[in-house]
Amino acid sequence: LALEELVHLKQRLIDITAKNSRVLRLEAASPNLFLLQSNLISKQQELREATQKLVKAEELLSSLEELEEDLVDEIEKATSTKKNRLISKLVQGSAQEITASELRIRLTEKLRIVRVKQNDTKEEISNLKLRIHNLNDDVVTMEEDIDIENRPLMRRVLENRKYR
Repeated sequence: LALEELVHLKQRLIDITAKNSRVLRLEAASPNLFLLQSNLISKQQELREATQKLVKAEELLSSLEELEEDLVDEIEKATSTKKNRLISKLVQGSAQEITASELRIRLTEKLRIVRVKQNDTKEEISNLKLRIHNLNDDVVTMEEDIDIENRPLMRRVLENRKYR
């Protein structure tokens, strides 16, 4: 009688456990897949950062070009005027009365500096465009490699592996 009761409780425990259990299917993946996914995420982050830098560099170049135009106009005005003193905002950032010859000298020097910055910025923009292009190529290659790792043949090979 006690043995029957024990068998009955054991069967009841097995039935309850079976009702509450779920079958999980484990997915096997190669270590290379995880490495590729991790590298893909980091390359995508680098791509976003490079794109943001490119936008900022293009904005800087645009503002430098506007400043260059203003400086050239102001230099032409200082050269063609018959007045001895002129008022300019481009020398110190605020309106300032200055002699025409001094204004030409200062604005010419500032124009030289602006043009150097423009050339540096143009070089940076071309480098960033090249970097973005290379990063896009890397991302496409990694996505193709991830796709290969996820194909049925690779999954079948990994599922048939024996793990201890």
